[in-house]
Amino acid sequence: MIRQVFMFSILLIFSLGAKASDWKLAGFAKGLGNQEQYLFYDADSVTNSSGVVQFWIKAVAETILEKSIKKNKKIHDEVIEESAQKLVHHYLPPIFSTTKYKKAYPNKDLFQNALLGVVRYETIVNVIQPQHSQEILWEMNCNTKESRTLEVTIFNLKGQIVGSKSSAGEWQHTSPDSNGEDWLQLFCK
Repeated sequence: MIRQVFMFSILLIFSLGAKASDWKLAGFAKGLGNQEQYLFYDADSVTNSSGVVQFWIKAVAETILEKSIKKNKKIHDEVIEESAQKLVHHYLPPIFSTTKYKKAYPNKDLFQNALLGVVRYETIVNVIQPQHSQEILWEMNCNTKESRTLEVTIFNLKGQIVGSKSSAGEWQHTSPDSNGEDWLQLFCK
C-alpha cells in the first residue's frame, strides 16, 4: 500500500511538472502543392536575450486541421467547448495585435468570423496536436530587424522525419508585409 501511494505521488509530481506547449497562430504560408499552411508559434518557448528573440514555429496544413477535428465526436466537442470558453473570457489571439491583422478586419463581422476561426484552429493544435509538416526554430534580431533559422525539421504525413538541418542560417532582412514583419511586432515589444 505504501509503495502504491509513493508511486502515485511520483506520477502526480511528474505530470504536474509537464506542461504542454501553448501554440498561437503566427501566420500563413504555402506548402507543397501550393497547399495553405497555418503557422503556429509556441508561446511558452519564446525567449528574448538583449533584443535577440528565439521561438519555435510549426506548420500545419489546413486540410489536416479540418480532418483532425472530424475524426472523433468527443474531441470535436472538447475543441468547441474550449474555444467557447476562451471567447467568453475575451481571449484575443496575439496575431490580432499586428498591423496587418488590424487592417485586414476593418468591420465587426469580418473580425468576429476571423476571431472564431483563429481561436478554433489554435484550440485544435493545442488539444488534438495534429500532424505538422515542419518545425522551425527561428531567431530574430529586434534591433536590426533580421531573422534566420537555427533548426528545421520536415515531416511526412506519417510524422516521420524526412529532412532536418541544425545549423544557423544566414541573417536576412525582414520583408514588408511578411510573416517576419508580424513576428517582429509580436516578439519585439
